Amino acid sequence: MCCMADEAKLEQVRLAVDEKLQGTLKTSLEENSKRIQALTEANATKQLELQRTLTAELEKVRQGNEAKLEKMRRPSMKGAGHSTRAPRRIVRTGK
Repeated sequence: MCCMADEAKLEQVRLAVDEKLQGTLKTSLEENSKRIQALTEANATKQLELQRTLTAELEKVRQGNEAKLEKMRRPSMKGAGHSTRAPRRIVRTGK
């Protein structure tokens, strides 16, 4: 009977330890799940910020490129007969 009582007590201890371990595991899993959720939300927010910044920078580059292209497309005033200077007078000396 002594062994039966010891085995029963041992089984109770095993069940208590198992229950405690399962509780600890459940708590850890819940905490990790919350951390993962927070990190996921933070990453999504950061990704959106980066996307907005990149879009704004690309737009600046695009506008700069368009301005450069427009400047290159305009006909140059030099040598095109569109001088804004007054014509020179030719002065001849009587020699």
